[in-house]
Amino acid sequence: MKSEQRKLSSHALKVIATIAMTIDHIADLLPSMPFFLRMIGRISAPLFIFTLAYSFQNTTSRKQFLLRIYLASVVMELTKILVFSFDTKSKGIVQNNIFGTLFLAVLIAYCLELLSIYYQSENYLMMFSYLAVLIIIIVWSFVSLNLPETVLWFIKAVAPSITTTEGGVSWVILGAGLCLFAVKRRSVIIFYSCYCLLELIGTILFAGIHTLFYNIQWMMIFALPLMLMYNGNKGKSRKWFFYIYYPVHIWVIYGISVMFRQR
Repeated sequence: MKSEQRKLSSHALKVIATIAMTIDHIADLLPSMPFFLRMIGRISAPLFIFTLAYSFQNTTSRKQFLLRIYLASVVMELTKILVFSFDTKSKGIVQNNIFGTLFLAVLIAYCLELLSIYYQSENYLMMFSYLAVLIIIIVWSFVSLNLPETVLWFIKAVAPSITTTEGGVSWVILGAGLCLFAVKRRSVIIFYSCYCLLELIGTILFAGIHTLFYNIQWMMIFALPLMLMYNGNKGKSRKWFFYIYYPVHIWVIYGISVMFRQR
């Protein structure tokens, strides 16, 4: 698709992702919602991760970018702890925190990029420093699996793990890969297409072809046409809206679900 035919800016993709995400969370948290709404929601995380990748490549300060996502993750987790301390019956209903996933994806991509840079410049001290960070991330992912839930609940607020974050290892790999490949549009499309194909093959092999319409994560492939329409422009600058909207809409929908349960 030629650049002049691409109509969607990064902001437009985020708006589409936000609408799909809201529909998905309504279907997830409210009772008796039609399942096809969850199908619509499969495009939301890929689109957010896709726009994150280009933000990662274009930001003027990757450290500030990382810090912003990290703080958003911490706030979301602390809010969950606060809410569920008052509503213990609902503890665990809200598992969502895409910020933790995005933070880990960007952190890993950033470390891998710096590893390459310092290796080429033969600065082995810095290279091994960032290699150590990656090793810590991997080790922590295994350690966190063996912690009691009550302990993990507090620790993961400040130290997200790739095995317990939303979307798990799969989404972190997707995010880190897109961040690294975002410098070349064709590489992004090939990487994402291969990722979705593996998701589809994995579903068929491990769950059976008959499960394709309720094991629906493979439907994230339908985000690809929207990615192909990305024109490389930032569009309207409303980044703080998405940081604020995410936790607010989850807790509003959660509050409505509580009212349904109390009826």
